[in-house]
Amino acid sequence: DRNKNQPTGEKASGLTLSNVPRDSENLKSRGHMHRIPNKSTPKTDSNQKNMEAFQSWVSEHKLTSIGAVWASAIGASLAYNSRGKSPLKPSLRLIHARMHSQALTLAVLSGAAAYHYYEKSTSNQEKVTNA
Repeated sequence: DRNKNQPTGEKASGLTLSNVPRDSENLKSRGHMHRIPNKSTPKTDSNQKNMEAFQSWVSEHKLTSIGAVWASAIGASLAYNSRGKSPLKPSLRLIHARMHSQALTLAVLSGAAAYHYYEKSTSNQEKVTNA
């Protein structure tokens, strides 16, 4: 008998599909919707040029960039493990830092190998189409 007095369905919540606020309308009225910038803005062009310059430098100096990643990973791991009170001895921290940087270096080397393979395959395809 108690359940008969309680409203059910749409009437229970007081909301119907017609009066439910839509998220986009609600966000626009609050000023939270941002316009997506045009892709041809000068800032994007300079970012693209910087990225292309960085990619060409990395392509020319592969071993230097991999060594820099390795050294950065060692430093970051040592800094992370030495903060606070760690129960590990400094020698163990160094070993763990070396292992972390080695794993990251293997990942970077794998990525470099994949990029090199991709670069070669696209240059071979260009030679075939130009011939």
